[in-house]
Amino acid sequence: MATFLGSTGDIFFPKLDFYNDQIYFKDIAIDYLKEKGFYPVHMASEKEAKEFDINNNPGKYPIYFFSTDTSGEKGYEEFYTDDEKLNKSKYESIGFITKDDIHISFNNVLNDFHKIFNETSTSKLEIIKVLNKYVPDFNHIETGKNLDQKM
Repeated sequence: MATFLGSTGDIFFPKLDFYNDQIYFKDIAIDYLKEKGFYPVHMASEKEAKEFDINNNPGKYPIYFFSTDTSGEKGYEEFYTDDEKLNKSKYESIGFITKDDIHISFNNVLNDFHKIFNETSTSKLEIIKVLNKYVPDFNHIETGKNLDQKM
């Protein structure tokens, strides 16, 4: 739709009501499990969820929800910031962000990433620097934990 409605660089987003349209991840996960024929069983801890014996509990699936504390995760997702040029009046159910002329060379992006990934000792900080070069408002949250340390 954006191809036909917008100009190069326009970023479209759905116009949602914060209170009526917000969906929490936990609700999506529970609905998904039910759709797949599982009965979600809430666990009190990560340890309890890992030790849950699914073989002796057919049709049940352990779930444990926890606060976000891993690197790179955000508490919420926003479609736009206050600093961006918005058009929320042109269409009824979608808005869009207009960008000033964007002059990013795909070859430069490709070369920058090839350069850091061809190194044998590329650090996370070096990757973040390249991302910030092309996505200036990219904010990486570092907590010292990653998803591999979770369930």
